[in-house]
Amino acid sequence: MFGFPTRDRPLYAGQPREEASDAVATSRSLDQAVTSLGHVAEGVYSARTVMQRARALGVDMPITEAVLDVLEARMLPREAMGRLMTRQSRAET
Repeated sequence: MFGFPTRDRPLYAGQPREEASDAVATSRSLDQAVTSLGHVAEGVYSARTVMQRARALGVDMPITEAVLDVLEARMLPREAMGRLMTRQSRAET
C-alpha cells in the first residue's frame, strides 16, 4: 500500500509511526535517535556527503539540504517542510 504513514499504517513494518517520527522530531541527537530505534533509516549517514558533492558541482538539491538540516538539528521537520513547500518553482535542467 502506498501513501503517507498514519497511526494505523506504520512507517516501518512492526514499528509504530510515533516511535519513528519522534526519533526525528524530538530534540534528541541523531546518535540518540539511531540508538533508540535500533536501526538507521536510509540516507542518514550519506546525506552530508551527498550535499557536499552537490555543492561542489553546483547542483541544487533542496530536499537533501532540508533532510540534512533536520538531521543536524538546524531546523525542525515542520520548518524544513515549510521551506520546501514555499520554494519558488522553476524549470528543471
